[in-house]
Amino acid sequence: MNLNRLVVLSTLAMMAISTHTWAAEEPTGFTIEGTPGEQILTDAASSLGWQKVHKAELNWDQAKAYCDDLKYGGKDDWRLPERGELMTIVKYRKSNPASNFPGMPAKYFWSQSTSAEASGFAWGVNFRNGSLNNYDKASTQLVRCVRKS
Repeated sequence: MNLNRLVVLSTLAMMAISTHTWAAEEPTGFTIEGTPGEQILTDAASSLGWQKVHKAELNWDQAKAYCDDLKYGGKDDWRLPERGELMTIVKYRKSNPASNFPGMPAKYFWSQSTSAEASGFAWGVNFRNGSLNNYDKASTQLVRCVRKS
């Protein structure tokens, strides 16, 4: 009887330690400002402000124009992120999505970075696994705009 109780207590203690360690490895790192529907998430590590909601699939030219014209959260200096900026919200220890950005779908997102090899292609991130890929600018991907905070 006492041995069973000891096993149960040991198991519970291990679960508590594991849960605490997991939580320590998964901080969100984002502060939220703005009103519902127009919230801006600022990444503490990069000081970049991100549009909380993403735009449905657009081709690259449409995505660039959308961000350039965006008025959101009381701000009007939005732009399509550079590929390096988009990679700052990738978390390789995660998958489906490979990010701790709240509400991030495991889908492809555009960056404004054009491919050096072919001007008809631009870089994007697949948030299913965090991979950086070149996509034909005529294809459609999701869009999340960024600004310096």
